[in-house]
Amino acid sequence: MDQLNHSSKGPPIAQKTRSDMKLKRAILSASILLWTLAHPAHLVTAQETAAATGDITKNPVDPIIIKELVGDWKNELNSTLSIKRIDPNSGLITGSYASPSGTPGQAFPLTGWVNTAPATTKGDHVVVVSFSVRWGKIGSVTAWNGFYRLQSNTPTIIGQWHLARPNTDFPWDHILTGQDRFTK
Repeated sequence: MDQLNHSSKGPPIAQKTRSDMKLKRAILSASILLWTLAHPAHLVTAQETAAATGDITKNPVDPIIIKELVGDWKNELNSTLSIKRIDPNSGLITGSYASPSGTPGQAFPLTGWVNTAPATTKGDHVVVVSFSVRWGKIGSVTAWNGFYRLQSNTPTIIGQWHLARPNTDFPWDHILTGQDRFTK
């Protein structure tokens, strides 16, 4: 026999619970909609933002920064980060990456982004850089997120990396994390 309570006074208990949950979700959604309509000051459209601040999607990269970043970089393990091109309008980075460990001599395609904002009068300022590498048949992907600056007159990119890999000995071991320092 079915374990649900089949009384003659209405639907089974499990069905009542599902119906109650659907009703509560509908009431919550309606409440949010009504609150949003009653408080239009909290609604800012993309067009309003662009009109107030200029088009925030457009942030051309300074040609000096492009010149400083394009080229070959080496990290502590002697990997080669080759930035071949940076699109001056979008900040899109293209290049290659060669690691002496695991894939000696092979260069893999690299793609990423560079972005910046005007320096403020206080605090520190860097050029933000991110890039990732798809390791072909190995199946892994590594992504670096960090910054570029001159450190002791040496062009330097410092990036936190995450390596995601499809095969490991343990279920908790698919993502590795570390930091690299690249110099020219």
